[in-house]
Amino acid sequence: MKRIMVVLAVVVLALFALTACGGPGDADERFVGTWGFELSPDWTYEFRADGTGDRSSLTTLDGPRDSFTWGVDGDTFNIHLDENPGTVDGVRVRQNEPYAFTYSEGLLTLSLDGESWTYIRQTP
Repeated sequence: MKRIMVVLAVVVLALFALTACGGPGDADERFVGTWGFELSPDWTYEFRADGTGDRSSLTTLDGPRDSFTWGVDGDTFNIHLDENPGTVDGVRVRQNEPYAFTYSEGLLTLSLDGESWTYIRQTP
């Protein structure tokens, strides 16, 4: 019984820590659906209403997809990859991606570290 109480306490503390840190933010219904990169529509993001999603892999368009949690917190569009991607072509890839964003009539622009990428809504 004592072991169960300790496990329960750890779970409650972990959930509290996640909420206190804000997590990725709240899933925003404006972004739920599939979005294709304007320069290569085969490179896609899929944002689901439950705050999960996946995107084309950074190493191959037709291979396994990268899974993540996502949400909007104020003026930040947060993506947290489920697995740390390490490096791709010698460049370190972030596990947490806090994008500035703009949204207008089916266009979503994500900006990070001085670079911007625009995505076009493919499905609602």
